[in-house]
Amino acid sequence: MASYEPIDLSGLCNAVSERLSGRPPAVGEQMFHGLPFLIGDPADATAPCFIVVEPGTAVTVPARLPADHVIVAHRRLPGRPTGGPGSGSGGGPGGGAAVGSAVAEYTFRLAGTRPAAMTVPIRERLEIAVAPEEGWDASGPFLAASSARLRLADRYQGRWDDLGMRQCEAVFAELHDYFLWVWENPRPALQIVRNGQVVAAADEPDGARRIELEADIRVDADCWLAARCGGPGYWDSPSHLGSWPRGIFAHTSPVYVACGGEWSQFDADHAQTMLALIDGGLQRIRRVAVRYPEDRISHQHGEADHSAYLERPFLEALKRVRERLDRAQSGLGSDR
Repeated sequence: MASYEPIDLSGLCNAVSERLSGRPPAVGEQMFHGLPFLIGDPADATAPCFIVVEPGTAVTVPARLPADHVIVAHRRLPGRPTGGPGSGSGGGPGGGAAVGSAVAEYTFRLAGTRPAAMTVPIRERLEIAVAPEEGWDASGPFLAASSARLRLADRYQGRWDDLGMRQCEAVFAELHDYFLWVWENPRPALQIVRNGQVVAAADEPDGARRIELEADIRVDADCWLAARCGGPGYWDSPSHLGSWPRGIFAHTSPVYVACGGEWSQFDADHAQTMLALIDGGLQRIRRVAVRYPEDRISHQHGEADHSAYLERPFLEALKRVRERLDRAQSGLGSDR
């Protein structure tokens, strides 16, 4: 996954699963919303696999990488009630913190920007929460995503007492173990992108009409490069005036860089994802889409079989992607 760079925390871990009170969390190789996580050491089940930050202590995680977003998988441990507004007599859900109260702080130290450090409060039920012990629990954080997988309810059958849940269309396949919170770097405004990943950036926090960037970028395989600029964090740009608000961005066309021959690029994982998406569209046409009776409607394409007309581009796309995937897996390379 070119645009995702995991950070090794093994040297900072100070707690095993038993240190986390309550239901044991998932460890080992995990996939949360398509992002891979390795929790613990597969070769040593007794090795510490979590960073537990006690009150009054701090942990420094060295990244030293350009990043427009940082994703943290975390959870709050149950503790003593703190009281306060909204907490009632027993504190927040899971005990220990009132809703909205700061339970931790994350400080991000940025290179070449003003200010050099940005501190973000981590608040109960907003960026973090206690993992539920059993059953359905509505006390998850509003600004973080659950690590639990979602699945669709069966379309044609189900228990009567699940009627209310079916209105949500999706249900959790398991309990939450962690919550994924995303920090967005608000500084970069001019970025160099390689294969979809930001590899260099410059900013002007006070605003500017011109920003210059000079950087050395390592290229050891066929790739594409592009430059883009926008507001803080690139995405936080002002909008065009008009009835259709659109962010103000600018970017170059890609520059294709070849190493040792004719340019070619193919990713088998991306191809598998494309196959799944294409097949999903095809199945929607065949099983879900609502159609008028053929004797009550005419189509501008003039073909007798409307279903075949709709399915044709999907079938052609499936054939094309499968051919490229087969060529790559057989070692023949990908066609162009």
